[in-house]
Amino acid sequence: MSAVRLAARYAKSLIDLAIEKNALEQVHADMLLFNETASHAGFKSMLKSPIINADKKMNVLEQLFKSKVSPITYAFYTLLVKKGREIYLSEISTAFIEQYNLYNHITKLKLTTAMPMDAKVVDSIVSQVKQKAKLEKVELVTEVDDSLIGGFVVQYEDKLFDASISKRLQALRKEYSDNAYVKKF
Repeated sequence: MSAVRLAARYAKSLIDLAIEKNALEQVHADMLLFNETASHAGFKSMLKSPIINADKKMNVLEQLFKSKVSPITYAFYTLLVKKGREIYLSEISTAFIEQYNLYNHITKLKLTTAMPMDAKVVDSIVSQVKQKAKLEKVELVTEVDDSLIGGFVVQYEDKLFDASISKRLQALRKEYSDNAYVKKF
């Protein structure tokens, strides 16, 4: 079974359990905490290492998370270690967050600008995108990319709206290089 399918199945099971126990928000916060911790290369390497035995991995997870996460989440970590699936914990936590967003109708919106924008302008862009795309809730991620020269790029779901100057310049270059008035032999 592929890691993506496995992660999706475990994440779905955890979401169902969290909904049943009325602990969805707490488990979501726990998964965010795990993703933050898993961003450290040493922690990820430890979980994926075949040399480190399950007891030591469980001890590390206990030290890091037992007092900080809900009992449901900690029991889930314990189950994964016992089943030998701890190497997929990062993928499972990411899949959980994606499924949580889907369950709560939250769309991840990425706004890339050439330079930092004023909060009013960002709010205006986000509200226009929400209105035109009929999005309920938006989780905004902003990024600055000076190669855009000016303007902005909005990405959500599988859609991309590029209103950057660099995109316009590329279009002009293409238009002038494909001169329709010059006869080609």
